[in-house]
Amino acid sequence: MQEVKSMRKMFEKHHYVGAGEFYAELSTTPLHYLSESGEWKDISTTVKDFRGWEYSKGVLSNTFKVYFGDTMSTNEHLVGIEKVGDEGECWINFKLKNSRPTETVTEGSTCTFKNCYEGVDVEYVVSEGMLKENIILHKKNDRRVFSFTVKKGDTVITKEGNAVVIYDRHGEVVWDMGEPYLIDSDGEVSYGVHYELSYGQEYDELSVVVTDEDFLMTSNYPVIIDPTVTMQGDSAILQDTYVYSPSGNTNYGNSDSLVVQGLNNSAGRNRTLIQFNPLPSDWVVNEAHLELFCIARNQYSIVANSHRALHLTAPWNKNTVTHNNMPALGDNVLLGNPTGLTADVWWSYDISNYFFNPTIKQKDHGIALQFTGAGGAFASTATFASSRYADTSKRPRLVVKYLKKPVLGFHDGTGQIGTYYSDGYDNIFKLLDFGTLVAGQTSSPVRVFVKNLAGFDVTNLRVYVAPLESPEKTSIELSLFNSPFIPETMLRFNGSYVDEAEASFYVRIVTQEDAMAGGDFNIYAKADPL
Repeated sequence: MQEVKSMRKMFEKHHYVGAGEFYAELSTTPLHYLSESGEWKDISTTVKDFRGWEYSKGVLSNTFKVYFGDTMSTNEHLVGIEKVGDEGECWINFKLKNSRPTETVTEGSTCTFKNCYEGVDVEYVVSEGMLKENIILHKKNDRRVFSFTVKKGDTVITKEGNAVVIYDRHGEVVWDMGEPYLIDSDGEVSYGVHYELSYGQEYDELSVVVTDEDFLMTSNYPVIIDPTVTMQGDSAILQDTYVYSPSGNTNYGNSDSLVVQGLNNSAGRNRTLIQFNPLPSDWVVNEAHLELFCIARNQYSIVANSHRALHLTAPWNKNTVTHNNMPALGDNVLLGNPTGLTADVWWSYDISNYFFNPTIKQKDHGIALQFTGAGGAFASTATFASSRYADTSKRPRLVVKYLKKPVLGFHDGTGQIGTYYSDGYDNIFKLLDFGTLVAGQTSSPVRVFVKNLAGFDVTNLRVYVAPLESPEKTSIELSLFNSPFIPETMLRFNGSYVDEAEASFYVRIVTQEDAMAGGDFNIYAKADPL
């Protein structure tokens, strides 16, 4: 397969498979950034020396630009982020108040301001579409508040629930700082930390306030305070989370993992909920696979017939959904069994039916993954990386094989996937095959449909053949009728055709008695916008 770079988008890579089919990787992690030349290029998150404004270092090859260091102040701590490709200004920077870093160290995608306060480093890790800030407490101290001066250009910063959201001048979310948390060297986590935001005439102020004294007193150090800035965009996964039946009113929307667990008396049941962004309207899906990276699973066997991917029948929100208020479950869309089934590998769920099964009327709300009790799967548990997982290479992704929807397409009328003969881009999917004919024979007519897939109404629809393109001593005849078959070289269809409307006609092959060989021919369609 060869990548079609002209089809790149922020979260998408496309490869041409052949015969009109494309293979798309739709990621929850940005894959490309829009360069100043207007091309989508591969992301690089390496921190490099940079001289601009007051900054000394930066990352410019990401979905947003990030800058570090203040060369004009004795307080060298400064981090700035700028939206790429926006008209006018769209930026914000944060400066840790009253800090005096002893040095600034960069390594790969990391920039660390050392000893901002005694025993406190502030580390920034740049990844695809995300800036992770770690306030690292190397030892116990009395500092509980970390305040940042906020300077911005054409952006608005607000506190919404436990998160901080940054909007551009159009009112669209550009950066999202999720709920902060504390984590110690043993991996113990506390949410005893929150944001406080105050507005001033010249600068705003954002504070990270730690309230869990017991955690700070009893933890093994270092302790990290983790607020993360995420760039918003249209990824494959609109939202994902999990629910847990024994904690029926608990929301897990900020978790970095997704859990699927069978039903037993002691552990209850976990279901993973995933909702997808709509696929482009000009795609005809042939296959679709949800791929999840399994970061852990228990010792119980997960038998093949225990897997389900049930479509969700109503809207839900990852920040509010719980086991007790989750939508009702509909039909199972999983085809066969997922591959993988062990830890530290990708599991692949064939959910093609979610995208092209006409019986699923409410498919836009996503799916719920679960294990049934069949085959001893009562206690089976698998944990996957979510769209918030720190290692961005292991986040969920959607892999789709599709055809580009034709503008005026010929198909065989069966209504099944893969029934188009070609698209509007000179790609042939299958042939209108008349088989073997004896010289002097006329084939039986074959019915063909031409469908308007332009997205708008058309008129003056015509279908025709070019006689000069026909094989020698062989002619292709078209007719509006089967009986009687009235041959014409161009068919005209009266009236107008709305989007998705179609017309049918008949095709036959006529050979002369001295015809020596067959060949290929083309049928064309044209129409005018209404």
